[in-house]
Amino acid sequence: MSTLSFLSSLNTQQQLDKTQRSLKRSIERLSTGLRINSARDDAAGSAISNRMTSQIRGQQQAAANTNDGISVSGTAEGALSQINQRLQRIRELTVQGINGALNLTDQDTIQQEINLNLKEIDRLTSQSRFNGLNLLDGTAGTIDVQIGANDGETLGVDLNPPGFSVEELGLKDFTIAGVSGHVTPLNMVAGAAHQIPVVDPTTNLSFNGSSTSNPVLMESSTPGYGARYTRSQENGETVYYVSTLAAQPSHETASGRNSIAVDVGEQLYAPVEDVNSVQLDSATVVFEDQSGNSIENARLVATGNQYFIQQGTGSTAQFYSAAVTTDNPIVTARADSSSTMDPAMLTGLQPVTELDGQSLADADTELRYLDAEGNPLDADAVLTVDDSGHYYLEDDGNYYAVSAPSARSAQVTARATTATALDAPVFTESETVEGVSTITLDPANVTVDYTDRDGNYFADALRTDEEGQYYLRVAGGDANTPSYKTATLVESENMGTLLKTRNGTGDVILYYQFAQNANTDVPAEHSTVGLREVGGEIRLKTPDHPLAALDRAIARVDDKRSQLGATQNRMSSILDQQARDTTLLSQARSRIMDADYAVEVSNMTREQILQQAGTAVLAQANQSNQNVLSLLQ
Repeated sequence: MSTLSFLSSLNTQQQLDKTQRSLKRSIERLSTGLRINSARDDAAGSAISNRMTSQIRGQQQAAANTNDGISVSGTAEGALSQINQRLQRIRELTVQGINGALNLTDQDTIQQEINLNLKEIDRLTSQSRFNGLNLLDGTAGTIDVQIGANDGETLGVDLNPPGFSVEELGLKDFTIAGVSGHVTPLNMVAGAAHQIPVVDPTTNLSFNGSSTSNPVLMESSTPGYGARYTRSQENGETVYYVSTLAAQPSHETASGRNSIAVDVGEQLYAPVEDVNSVQLDSATVVFEDQSGNSIENARLVATGNQYFIQQGTGSTAQFYSAAVTTDNPIVTARADSSSTMDPAMLTGLQPVTELDGQSLADADTELRYLDAEGNPLDADAVLTVDDSGHYYLEDDGNYYAVSAPSARSAQVTARATTATALDAPVFTESETVEGVSTITLDPANVTVDYTDRDGNYFADALRTDEEGQYYLRVAGGDANTPSYKTATLVESENMGTLLKTRNGTGDVILYYQFAQNANTDVPAEHSTVGLREVGGEIRLKTPDHPLAALDRAIARVDDKRSQLGATQNRMSSILDQQARDTTLLSQARSRIMDADYAVEVSNMTREQILQQAGTAVLAQANQSNQNVLSLLQ
């Protein structure tokens, strides 16, 4: 015998181990009910079944989401049902209220109930919520309900704008009685602006018209002068231009910005260089007072087309309004006698072209050629000079001796038109100007006092509501008090700006014309506004066709209710489909994951038998090995 006799025992032991493992696996499957208890049991099947588990659990959660979507749609549709009931009641009241057999008191009673129903619509719109989401005001948008286990498997619940507030339904200020008219809200008034700063970061200062350098707005209170001037630096000199404000300076309370536009006109007392094309530097200038007496130390200046005689300089200068005339240059030559000269005795005769600096060829020069008796010679007469410098007049071939021809340059005469002179103006730099203000009604910067048509006075009436909109509180109590009254400003198509008042708990809307007094202290950044109701109450029917407006509102509600109902039906169908998908997918996963009890019981029985047999055979194999060991004893 050899030691290899032990191999039978070893082989038997290995087979017994395999049988034990198989039996353990069968017992595990029977105890857990699963064919795959770990990835080693079926690696591919484990992965497949795990993906199926993700889908099943996802579908189960999606079904819960779909139920949430049905709840959202149902909540919104229920609130719309209530709004529909309010609209139906308003329509019923409107049909009653527009009946001509009712008096104004009856119509006001009906209007109050209408307004309370409108308030309820606004309340429903703002307070209809699901899990914190506002459903009817348009802020929720499209709510995407995850109805599947994968990306993109969503169904939207459309709650997009517009919402269902009274304004969005087209029923703002709904009024059944009154004259036809449309108004738009207004939150500002015009008033006077005091002490608008000229030079300030908040001021847009512009100069238009004449070209200026480094312009500065100036003012003068000197008698005889305007109020506004513009100072400019030109060629090293300070000059002033007559100026006006192009429009009233303005101030906006909302932005705190100012606007000042200056129209720059003619230069004040600009030196005159020529008159009627006559250059003053080459002409004789004569200055005379109103009586014709000579004025010394004078010069001619002008503001636009108005001439002035300036006497003196600097702050002591005086200015006379003047009328200015011009005389052309004159050359005068008169024959000494009626006797003619023998041309043969005259040598080197040449026409005279210039005399005492005055050109005889100038078209403006007047030639006065006279005979000895002072009578004008023919127009063809010529003044000549010989080699000796003697002058002669030649007329039709006859020469007459002239002893003293003379020339006078052009003459400009400025005569004062007034006996009283204007003093030199005194200028000061403008620091502030008066103007107009556009006052935005903001309680932080504006105080509004209100007086109703009965003379009741309400100080500091300006307030803001929860939405930041202004209103004027012009009665005691609160919104639930019958005497409660608020007012705002509106712009009407045919009656200008009106006061729009809401009266009592029913918010009956009445309009009034008004008088106002508004002022803005620009440095203090504060405005005061006084408003006073004028005349009788005005009622505006809004809209012109109230029943048609209500029908449109009801149609909008119906459309959204139908849409939400259809969405709920779709989600109910989706729930059914989700349940079917989950069931079928669970069945497929079960076929992979769950143990087949018949097979596993059969395997366990087989392995138990094999184990018992293996144990017996192993004992026999071990006994045969004892024979080998006995040889060693």
